Amino acid sequence: REIDADEETLRGYVAELESLGGLLRDADAGRVEFAGRLDGRKVYFGWRSGHDDLSYWRPFDSDESERYPLLEGSVPQDDGDAS
Repeated sequence: REIDADEETLRGYVAELESLGGLLRDADAGRVEFAGRLDGRKVYFGWRSGHDDLSYWRPFDSDESERYPLLEGSVPQDDGDAS
C-alpha cells in the first residue's frame, strides 16, 4: 500500500512537470527536457537533478544521446535593456 501511495505521488509530480512543459526522460538519473527554440530551430533543453541550470541542448528530431553542452553565453539572453 505504501508503494501505491508513492506511485500516486510520483504520478502527481510528473503531471506537474508536464504542466510546466517538461518531459521526464530518465527518472533514475533525474533527467528532464523542455522543448524550445535555439537560433530559430526546434530543440530540447535538458536539465539533470543536482544541477542549478539547464546543461545541454539537442535537436528536436535527434536521438536522446545527441546532446550538446550549453555554455555560458552560447544562448542569446534578453537582458531587459530596451535600448
